[in-house]
Amino acid sequence: MRPESGKILAVVGSLVAVVPAAAPLGAQQLIVGGVQVRNESDSGGAARPMPLVNSDEEMGSYLRHAQEMLSSKQYAEAIEILHALLSRTDPCFVPTSDPRRYVSLAFVASRVLGQLPPEGMKLYRRLYDPQAEQLFRRARAGPDESALWELRRRFLHSSYGDDALDLLGALLFDRGQFSQAGRCWREVLEVWHQTDLDRAVILAKVAVAYHYAGERTRAREALKRLERDFGHAEAVLEGRKQNVVTFVR
Repeated sequence: MRPESGKILAVVGSLVAVVPAAAPLGAQQLIVGGVQVRNESDSGGAARPMPLVNSDEEMGSYLRHAQEMLSSKQYAEAIEILHALLSRTDPCFVPTSDPRRYVSLAFVASRVLGQLPPEGMKLYRRLYDPQAEQLFRRARAGPDESALWELRRRFLHSSYGDDALDLLGALLFDRGQFSQAGRCWREVLEVWHQTDLDRAVILAKVAVAYHYAGERTRAREALKRLERDFGHAEAVLEGRKQNVVTFVR
């Protein structure tokens, strides 16, 4: 164990166990329709942003620290912090390069994990695949949709993330939530560049889901991409092998 590992573990523990206090108003601001919403009731009449989002600078500092560790190839420590950020249940936002705009802390932490080099991703999956596998087995046996959402939130980049999204998309589609199903399947393609799922079939599912959702532009875009990238792809559909593009049309 590295000398600073004890400190890292303490930080990780605090990330999971402590719910942050509300950030000062000055750290909480949001652009709505291009207009900054202000509170004119502050002392002195000075305009200050209203507390519309839960922005936590301390959580942002942990995120930056993890990114610095990744740049110096300290993968184990960085992964611990990023996973702890993803395991938080309270929503939190961090500023972007535009100080007036905020994004989800979990979204950024997940994106950073997804950009791990092969060595770092191999370590991440060795550490967290066992937990992800347990969740996925529970989800598939049920099926347990809540377990799939949890897996997507905490273990998206594990070896079971793409299968979880595929199953979640199927459950949502069967329930008539076509737009959400399309987003799940699209996320497989956007996040998982080396998935062992059939990319042509996943893209076909995206096109069909958005068609049923009435999102014609997205459906057409998915179909065009399917024609361009997988025009000759075949798969077993409705019990027989056939051209995927022809089936979708």
